[in-house]
Amino acid sequence: MICLEGATTNKVEICEALLRRAYLHMEQQQSINELMNRLIRGNEGEYQLKWFWQDMALSEPHLLFFNYETVKYERFKYQMDTIFICERFILILECKHIAGEIYYDEKTHQLWRHYNGEKLMLNDPFSQVMRHEDWMAHFLLQQNIQLPIFTAVVITTHSSSLNNMPKQFSIFKLPGLRIKLHQLLQTYPKKINLNLLHLLHQKL
Repeated sequence: MICLEGATTNKVEICEALLRRAYLHMEQQQSINELMNRLIRGNEGEYQLKWFWQDMALSEPHLLFFNYETVKYERFKYQMDTIFICERFILILECKHIAGEIYYDEKTHQLWRHYNGEKLMLNDPFSQVMRHEDWMAHFLLQQNIQLPIFTAVVITTHSSSLNNMPKQFSIFKLPGLRIKLHQLLQTYPKKINLNLLHLLHQKL
């Protein structure tokens, strides 16, 4: 296994530094606090996901990228929480550390959360993984490599329930990742060799 960590800025520390500035208005302080809390929850989810990967101890040769970031046409930024690449397929994961009752409105393509009596609209994770899948397909085409691409949204909190999720997308709690991965490994044959796997390591 080759595990790579993306070089990302510690955004939580940036938020903390901004909050120490005396000239911020109350509305600005509140916005920064909300952003910092979201980042902290996201970090917790990513930590749980990394621990889960280590616990699986896969014997299959693979690449594992965390917090992978890239830019297309010098304008469009892509940030992927986890990319798993083996000789059989590619799996792109979007990690969400969300508590409460979660449901999806397919008519408006909006994700909603009910928690502590409040209703909150969240970013649509399914459009995110579709966008990441399109980028990966374009990248593979440039490298003249053919590999099936799969995506999934992983919920890392125990205190959450999933309701009315779209059937055309894969979303599950963290323990379901082990099941999903083993299903894919048992279903799909090898498409590339180790040399091409190492080439992907160099190109990404």
